[in-house]
Amino acid sequence: MECVETFMKEYYKEEEVLSMPCYEINTVSVEFFMANIDFLLTALKELGYEVQLHNKFDYEKVLAGSGPVVIEFDMVTGLAKVESKYQDKLNAVKRQYSKVVIAEVAKKKRWVLKEMEVNKVQLRRY
Repeated sequence: MECVETFMKEYYKEEEVLSMPCYEINTVSVEFFMANIDFLLTALKELGYEVQLHNKFDYEKVLAGSGPVVIEFDMVTGLAKVESKYQDKLNAVKRQYSKVVIAEVAKKKRWVLKEMEVNKVQLRRY
C-alpha cells in the first residue's frame, strides 16, 4: 500500500499533472467509387451541403459540409472520410448519389422513373 501511495504522489506532482485529452475524434473511411463528379456535386447540393473543390483542375478532393458534418471525398483513391458519429450522413450521400445516377440514366434512355417507396423506384420504357 505504501508503494502505491508513493507512486501516486510521484505520478501526480502538482507541477507536472499528466492529463488525458479532453476529446477524441474517430473517423471512418468508406470506399465510395464515384464515376462522375457532377453526379456527386448534384447529390451533395440536393442534400444541402456546401461544397469545396480542392485542386480545381483535377478535382482530387471534394469537401462537403453542413453544420458540424464534414465529409471528405478523395476522387483518386475512391475513399470518403467522415467522423464515425456522422456515418449515417455519408450513407445518405451514397443513397442520393445512386438516385442521381438512376435519374440521369433514365433521362438518357427516355425511361419513366416512378418512385414506389423510399429507396425503391420503377423504370418503364414506353
